[in-house]
Order: sequence, then structure tokens, then C-alpha cells
Amino acid sequence: MRSFRTPFPVRALYCAGGTSMGELGIGKILLIGVVLLLFFGPQKLPEIGKALGKGINEFKKASRELTDAVKEGAKEDKKD
Repeated sequence: MRSFRTPFPVRALYCAGGTSMGELGIGKILLIGVVLLLFFGPQKLPEIGKALGKGINEFKKASRELTDAVKEGAKEDKKD
């Protein structure tokens, strides 16, 4: 029988259940939720969710503004 060898990074991605490390299934999301519930308690979770949502919205807004500024600068360069 012939042995099949792959480089370490490829093997690391597929050895644990055959899925890549970046996938978040419903099981992983539930596990994260249970851990957060145990760690912070039910009173703090809504506050944490609200703060996380605000942070994500601010990040998206800043990203949009940066993208718009870059596009505007590209348009000005094309005019010249």
C-alpha cells in the first residue's frame, strides 16, 4: 500500500472532520453561545450584543467612507 503525504497546512485543514477551519456551522455557533452565556451570564448578553452590533456598524461605516474616498481620488486622477 502506498502512503499519501501532504504538506502540513493542507493536512491540518482536513484532519479534523474534513472541514476547513473557517466554516461556522450551527453546532459551532450554538457552542459559542453557550460558552458566552456561561461566561457572562444572561444579564450581560444583551449589553454585549448591542455593543458588538454598534462596533460592527461603525466599522462598516468607516470602511464605506474609506472606499468612497479612494474611488473619489481615482476619479480625480482620471480627470487630470
